[in-house]
Amino acid sequence: SSDLDEKQALLYKAYQHHQQLKARKETLAELEADFSGFFHGVKEILLARDRGELQGIEGAVAELIQVEAKYSQALETALGAASQHIVTVNEQHAQKAISWLKQKRAGRATFLPTTVMRSRKIAQQQLYDIQSHPAYVALAYELVSYAPENTNIVENLLGNVLVAANLEGASQIARTLGFKYRVVTLEGDIINAGGSLTGGAVKQQSSLFSRKAELDKLVTTLTDMEKTIQSAEQTVALKKSQIAELRHTLEDMKLQGELLREQEQLHRSKL
Repeated sequence: SSDLDEKQALLYKAYQHHQQLKARKETLAELEADFSGFFHGVKEILLARDRGELQGIEGAVAELIQVEAKYSQALETALGAASQHIVTVNEQHAQKAISWLKQKRAGRATFLPTTVMRSRKIAQQQLYDIQSHPAYVALAYELVSYAPENTNIVENLLGNVLVAANLEGASQIARTLGFKYRVVTLEGDIINAGGSLTGGAVKQQSSLFSRKAELDKLVTTLTDMEKTIQSAEQTVALKKSQIAELRHTLEDMKLQGELLREQEQLHRSKL
């Protein structure tokens, strides 16, 4: 019984934790659906796309790529405002979207037609000297996941940006490459092409990438937790069944004991 009580207490805690995570997931999903955090013009275009008012809108860059949480700060820095550029099938779709923004007075946005965007990548031979540097992490485009049809877009935006573990290492890498390319750190500091540095502390807030990464992680966590809860419920149900069976057996034994005592009394009286 004490074992059952302990298991039930753990199950109730799991229920509470599951509800908290589910509420957080629903909040994040609502923010995603409403395109919270996007610039006004970008948000209006994405909402118009979802309503079917605009054709050929593939989505904002932040929608089309996935980034692990540990790289989200670096990639958000590497992309800057480009994370909210809108990818279109071709130039005509971009032109129609701009006309729509003007007509509705709904703000501005930058468009990336897939038909004209070209890949830009640092030549492999230029990377030989810095790939063995202890602070070197990767080229920025190597740290994101995306559909094959968006390769040119991603390589255009991130193919000539390097990611380093820290600012000191980033400075050394940038110097080795003659300050020709941007190097960003995992904390979001930047060595700009030309050698200028940008960095410091920013007010912590949920970025588009970290929000999406958290939402993806929550979906996985909740799925795993639901399986665990289901297993725990089965264990508790089995324990209850076993206890009920034992109680039933005990009642039978008590009843048999009473009958035996009555028989004993009868035999004693006969004796």
